Amino acid sequence: MALLGNFLTIRLQQHSSGVATKVVAETTSVDAQFTAEALESTEQADALVARFEPGKTTINVSGDYLQASDGEQFELLFAHANAGDKIEVDLYRSGQVFLSTEGVFTSLNDSGGLSDSLVTGAYSMELDVVAGSFYGPVLNVSNCENTDYTTFANGTPTGFDAVSNGTATHEAGTADEISFTSGTQYYIEFDEVLNSGTAPFVNLASAPTTGISDEGAQVSANGSNVFTFTCNTTTTGMLVVLNTSDVSDFELTNLSVREIL
Repeated sequence: MALLGNFLTIRLQQHSSGVATKVVAETTSVDAQFTAEALESTEQADALVARFEPGKTTINVSGDYLQASDGEQFELLFAHANAGDKIEVDLYRSGQVFLSTEGVFTSLNDSGGLSDSLVTGAYSMELDVVAGSFYGPVLNVSNCENTDYTTFANGTPTGFDAVSNGTATHEAGTADEISFTSGTQYYIEFDEVLNSGTAPFVNLASAPTTGISDEGAQVSANGSNVFTFTCNTTTTGMLVVLNTSDVSDFELTNLSVREIL
């Protein structure tokens, strides 16, 4: 399958500076070829039955140019390729992400150099995709909202600051706008700065106090956070963030909720 995108962003998932989503290179010249392998087996029951076991998925990306977003980090693109580090790839169409995934470089070629401002010549790269890592677009598009945290500030679609005085269970989260489907998995990621107190829990929810995931509320941690939740209800809802009668002072940034495809 070939998909022609009009904007490609390459983001390192592993990064020497500790910034997991640092953009290192980008281009508006993109051709992506997807190859999926499967192992076929057959068995004789009432009839001959074929089964397919999922195998490796490979993305071949090429184009006319690849521009360094940051020269120093662009050089590290090759270092990470050689080290086998995972990177994150977002494909955009009309300014909107329509596919995200992560994988490991199996080849990387570039006819240009590595200066800070250089627009390189033709490029090509091949990535082996990490199993289960095709993601849909970001679903949280409106500003995050407070339910009853003691203090709430800087609400954006991708985060907020909150303080709980510990006198009761306090909740906040994304806007109540996400269309959840029962049986579907959702990929959650955000960065957290825990200034003091107890780290909050996160969960899929149809209302601030009504969780709708098989896993239930999961505790976050200071730093980068990634969660996978399986929804058990088809409804419109939110990602809820809560403290259960604990004193807490934290900041969330780079928050995204995406469906695992």
